[in-house]
Amino acid sequence: MDGSGSSLRRAPQDGLLSSSLVETLDTLEDPRVDRTKLHNLTDILVLSVLAVICGADSFVVIALFS
Repeated sequence: MDGSGSSLRRAPQDGLLSSSLVETLDTLEDPRVDRTKLHNLTDILVLSVLAVICGADSFVVIALFS
């Protein structure tokens, strides 16, 4: 190590990592009909991404994770 600290603690350069997963997914347009929405699309997508990161390999496992 060069004494500058952990590479994980460095500030993002050029703004490449400045937005969070929630902020990024929140920009997506929700194509569902308003009357059928039980949950926020961003919440569904974030839970799905996190489930896959944790090893979920099917919709059933994603639903159980959620």
